[in-house]
Amino acid sequence: MPLPEAIAIAMTAGGLIALETLLASLDAQLPQAILVCCHTGSSDVLLMCELLARHSALPVIEAAERAPVRPGFVQVAPSGYHLLVEESRYFALSVDPREHYSRPSIDVLDPDEAEVPIMPQAALDLAGADRCLDLAGIASLLNRMCLP
Repeated sequence: MPLPEAIAIAMTAGGLIALETLLASLDAQLPQAILVCCHTGSSDVLLMCELLARHSALPVIEAAERAPVRPGFVQVAPSGYHLLVEESRYFALSVDPREHYSRPSIDVLDPDEAEVPIMPQAALDLAGADRCLDLAGIASLLNRMCLP
């Protein structure tokens, strides 16, 4: 089975600490691009990128219009834009209408530990899951599945 090219992560209120924990447990050699959509009211995500970088062995940057998707980097969607990936593996930013009240929204691209469990529980209720893991379990599974 081929390795995935990217890992997409969504978070909302209370998700920063969980994402810091997850990134701290990921292998520094992970070759996939990690794409992060955060439903935040902030006008800028640079501070969030700096905070995440303190916990990540992988570099953390803000995704930019027409920038390439970079393997081995954590790339955060800019505030107020949907983050899309073109077939050419370059980013496109969109100000299309909000999806489920959010922009960026993961829809265009866990509960026991969540500070605000509404979003993860709604995802489980709507779509179910192949696995429901705690943060340590998620990082361990990603490291096993995504390293060559």
